[in-house]
Amino acid sequence: MLTEAEKRQRASGVLLWLVGLNPGVLTMVQHSPLGETLGRERMLFNLEQAVAKYAASLSQITTG
Repeated sequence: MLTEAEKRQRASGVLLWLVGLNPGVLTMVQHSPLGETLGRERMLFNLEQAVAKYAASLSQITTG
């Protein structure tokens, strides 16, 4: 279900990021089609990393 929801949202211009997954869930997601779609770029260790990555992407947009 999450894979299909991610696909629909991506088609609408919305990117799904997963943050703070516990080790068991992270392993399961990494080995799923959703994990292949998200890649390491969209699965982040904690909220601080996610916010920093988002802020960096905004600064690239405004300066690029």
